[in-house]
Amino acid sequence: MRGAGTGFGVRWAGMRMWTWGGREGGSGSPLEYSRRRTGRQRSFGGFGPAHRRTRRLRTMARLTWNNEDGVEQSLALRHTTSIGRLPDRDVQLRIRGVSRMHARVRQRPDGWWVEDAGSTNGTWKDGRRLDSPAPLRDGDTFTVETVEFVFRLEGPGDEATTSIELNSEQVDSAVRARVRHLSGAFRPAGDVEDVDRLREDYEKLRIANELSRQLAAEFDVPRLLDRILEQAFRMFRADRGAILLMNAEGQLRPAASRVRGEEEAAPFRLSSTILREALEERTAVLSSDAMTDGRFQQAQSIMLQGIRATMCVPLISGEHVHGVIALDSRFRGEVFTGQDLHLLTGFAMQAATLLEHVRLLEQRERDLLAREQMGRLLPPEMVDAVVNGRVEIRPGGTIASATVLFADIRGFTGLSENLSAPEVVDLLNDYFDRMVEVVFALGGTLDKFIGDELMAVWGAPIARPGHCAEAVEAALRMQEAVHGLNAERSGGGLAPVEVGIGLNTGELLAGFIGSRQAMNWTVIGDVVNVASRLCGLASAGEVLASDAVLASLPDGVEARERETRRLRGRRGDTRVVELRRA
Repeated sequence: MRGAGTGFGVRWAGMRMWTWGGREGGSGSPLEYSRRRTGRQRSFGGFGPAHRRTRRLRTMARLTWNNEDGVEQSLALRHTTSIGRLPDRDVQLRIRGVSRMHARVRQRPDGWWVEDAGSTNGTWKDGRRLDSPAPLRDGDTFTVETVEFVFRLEGPGDEATTSIELNSEQVDSAVRARVRHLSGAFRPAGDVEDVDRLREDYEKLRIANELSRQLAAEFDVPRLLDRILEQAFRMFRADRGAILLMNAEGQLRPAASRVRGEEEAAPFRLSSTILREALEERTAVLSSDAMTDGRFQQAQSIMLQGIRATMCVPLISGEHVHGVIALDSRFRGEVFTGQDLHLLTGFAMQAATLLEHVRLLEQRERDLLAREQMGRLLPPEMVDAVVNGRVEIRPGGTIASATVLFADIRGFTGLSENLSAPEVVDLLNDYFDRMVEVVFALGGTLDKFIGDELMAVWGAPIARPGHCAEAVEAALRMQEAVHGLNAERSGGGLAPVEVGIGLNTGELLAGFIGSRQAMNWTVIGDVVNVASRLCGLASAGEVLASDAVLASLPDGVEARERETRRLRGRRGDTRVVELRRA
């Protein structure tokens, strides 16, 4: 997807790789192999130095901030930490301008992220308003209204660790078996030719049942990864295991690791060639790795002790590749067999299905958030286009050809004097509901409410070739909707609502305007000013426009010439026309 910060896909080697929580990107290389040297070893897949201590992803983190009284506060983060105005939020901010649910900090397989939760005034990081999740590194700050939060990483405690070494020079990988990725479907009864195949299908079913029973209700990704490795250790005689997932940049990153026993394990050597084959060819690989350290070249028995069996299997769900799972053992002999590789392949498919389930839940949550934010401005079909990636909205300002409409209730002050506050609110809600329904029905964008005035735009942020004709039709339908409202009010003995509307069309600036603390999408320019002035001139029931709209009048609409006016703030005269049904 594109736009609204909801993208996931990264295309590599002719297949679609899915990353966790990121944008679309990638250079076409499945592992982003850097040729920068680190001693005799190469940096690989964004790992930095080839030897890197990798812990289970339960890295602890903490937020610090000053409350409204200036007292420093601190909170250890959970997997998801909420920030908002309500008392049930993890961090409650009783500050003007903070939304009920304002922001969230989440832990994902590739680290910690902060995201805005559809707040009115936004969440800010590095001087910009967040329109998609942003990564957090130790010492990073982000702002909610006037409160600055500082993000700090803390140690992971006493959990088991291992280091992962990815290279192609110090390890000579001898591939003993390969298994192509299968769909995971069971064979029809007529295709079962022997007992071995029947057993293979039974084992798939057993693995699927076991994993579903143990892990199906787990939606915390770090815990899910740890439990996947835990189940793998129960099934296989592995000493070490690791899960590497694709990050937002399309690189493999360690997401979870496990060692058997309490002792510190030797580096976990994973061959770059095998990893590349597992990902590009969708192939499970069983190999024996012999260290080629010169000290052991003359001592065959010692060298045999250095032989390690490794199984590396891609985590694939449908067309989505999440990463790889790797297991190794330091036992002599063939501790892993070809049958083990088949079993791990089935296990990996089920694990990937669980990961895909969690990914889709997270994607759905982001989509709902995006829909909620954009649904305040755009009609439903445009929201669908943006969320589904068919249309992209970019932050910043752009020049657009658009039509602007202002609609204002005439004599609203006098009308509201005879009403209680709840009655005024009910009147405005009823009136605005009808007006916005017309705006969205004709493809317009709701810009804002200004007291009893409404501002709408056609042609921005999404270009529409017939924007002027649509806006004219909307203005006339809005007046007709007001007549319907007044007919209902008249039956209840209530005073009528009278509305004047102004229209103008031309080039304007559309984009996100405001301060660092509060920014909103809007349009500015002379076109907007003229439309506002024309609205001010319009009497009850009138639709006034500049002569710029005459070239785009829809069928069944006529323009009646009005006097030329000198509008406030403009040097020249403006030709004014009144629009009516023919």
